[in-house]
Amino acid sequence: MKLTCQDISEERTLLVYQTVTELKQKLDGFRGIPARRMRLFYVDQEMKNITGPEEMKFPNKQLYSYNISNGDEIIVESKLGTQKSVP
Repeated sequence: MKLTCQDISEERTLLVYQTVTELKQKLDGFRGIPARRMRLFYVDQEMKNITGPEEMKFPNKQLYSYNISNGDEIIVESKLGTQKSVP
């Protein structure tokens, strides 16, 4: 899974049976953003031209329900708007 924040990307392995909240807790401090101020967007590489990024705004939703697969991406953004906004 590719994680992107402010034009910087890195590859990470994610457990798909964790919730959005659990993912935010694991990413706490990622690129200086505390978990409580994170906004996450899921980008399905096969559908990105049709649907665009999907905000992961349901805290108890498990990641597998997004049908995450290899090559997909999660964009991390600050709720404060200090990070680049999602297109």
